[in-house]
Amino acid sequence: MLPGLKIVKSVSLPFLLLVLSGFFTLGIEAGEWRTFDGQVLKADAVDFDFPTKMVTLENPETRARANYSTGDLDFKSKRLLFFHPVFHRSFPDGFMQKEKLWLFGIAILSPIALLIVGMWLAGLFIAKKFNPFSAIGAFLGSWIAGVILTVCYLVFAQKSEFGLGLIYIGILLAALVMAMFISAMYQTTFLKGIVIFVAHLVFAALLGYVLIYGMEKIVSLDDVSAFWHQWVFQPTGLVEGPPREGY
Repeated sequence: MLPGLKIVKSVSLPFLLLVLSGFFTLGIEAGEWRTFDGQVLKADAVDFDFPTKMVTLENPETRARANYSTGDLDFKSKRLLFFHPVFHRSFPDGFMQKEKLWLFGIAILSPIALLIVGMWLAGLFIAKKFNPFSAIGAFLGSWIAGVILTVCYLVFAQKSEFGLGLIYIGILLAALVMAMFISAMYQTTFLKGIVIFVAHLVFAALLGYVLIYGMEKIVSLDDVSAFWHQWVFQPTGLVEGPPREGY
């Protein structure tokens, strides 16, 4: 057995246990917000003012609204707001803004990195290929081909009466083409190519979940919060100023 395969298999069980435990220990529910001093707010976010960094929370029962500064929210509530549509709709007009470009970079580069690692893990477990360059080549080639084919079918769908059905066919064919390319890169069967294609999506999703919600189970919450503040919240304009201690 390859040395790398032994290493990955030795940590696979703790990895899966961490993922499963994370599903039950998120610490915050959708529609539940917490302030820095521990106050729990059962509300929905209905608006975010980008210049003032104020989020408007609405009580779903009384419809009463209140404004809160993002600096007054705890880390998990900030993270919830970062993924909330009201934050993404709050950016001023104009694409060439450093906050919007930083958010765009996170939205593009993070999934790419996760999918490449997912492809490497899938190839390692299924095709027994340890070479990471095979994973990079399989990812780039398959996704470029898949995206091009999907876009072509989207264009055809706009000019065809079959519309949505044609889009579904395009997505299915794109997935099959991607699996075919992966099987060629890993020099394996087409069936294994399909399995690797599906597995790399699953691995990427699980790894992303662990990085977002599971790291606080491994390192201190203060360290995780400081990282998010420096590299995510502040550069994208969710908060301003230095982080508060102990959040």
